[in-house]
Amino acid sequence: MQDTEVAGPGPDPGEGAALAARLGVSRYDLEVAQVVELTPTLRRIVLGADGLDRFAHVPGQDIMLTVDPAPGAAVRRRYTIRGHDRDSGTVAVHIVVHGNGPGSRWAAAAAPGTRIEGIGPRGKITLAADVDWHLFVGDETFVPAAYAMLEAAPSAARAVAVFVVGSSVDERPLTPAITAVVGGPTWVHRGTTPTVPDLLAVIDLPVGTGQAYVGGEARLVRDVRRALLDRGLDDSRIAHKAYWRADGANARHGEPERLDA
Repeated sequence: MQDTEVAGPGPDPGEGAALAARLGVSRYDLEVAQVVELTPTLRRIVLGADGLDRFAHVPGQDIMLTVDPAPGAAVRRRYTIRGHDRDSGTVAVHIVVHGNGPGSRWAAAAAPGTRIEGIGPRGKITLAADVDWHLFVGDETFVPAAYAMLEAAPSAARAVAVFVVGSSVDERPLTPAITAVVGGPTWVHRGTTPTVPDLLAVIDLPVGTGQAYVGGEARLVRDVRRALLDRGLDDSRIAHKAYWRADGANARHGEPERLDA
């Protein structure tokens, strides 16, 4: 790796270590090893650190990055772990660069040699093992998590995926490891009809017990959950998480403010 650092104050390692201990995970001094432009708005960022050869995560989990290390008021954002190479001691994250938030600014500026604090792995939404089929619904920010879980699905699993994105350039091809989604995902372009909730009202779902995974913008997550409840899915079978809100920045800890019911 290059020995170049981004200018500015670094994170307080004591604060990060205390947070990691409270969460029951580990703190890492990460360095960007590689940046790849996957689409005009999506970057694959590979991060290395001592100890990542022993890193253990479940597909769907994320790592928290301290994107603004202001002392006493650090800003952190969480990104799905999209890959882990034990031999090289690296993890990869896919970050959607949209808006002008601190996470997007960091991702847009990141280059080999950039250093950042990482805390993880985190996240409770992972692939259910006791179901007949899986349904993944969200926006472009949810695609990395959905694909990570789909890659972990058994070869005989059945899955349906519906994603809303800005345009065709934001669509991501399935990886060879994903075999459960026959025919590929359904891509809905933002601002067109039918909307994702409308589509879910009529889409064919497999028979048996299913598990839904929903992620992305807060209003989309809320509306999709309501649509799935209307379809008869039990709320216990809908794992949902809002990643961001279109009308405001996330809090410093990385979560969006809750929507009113």
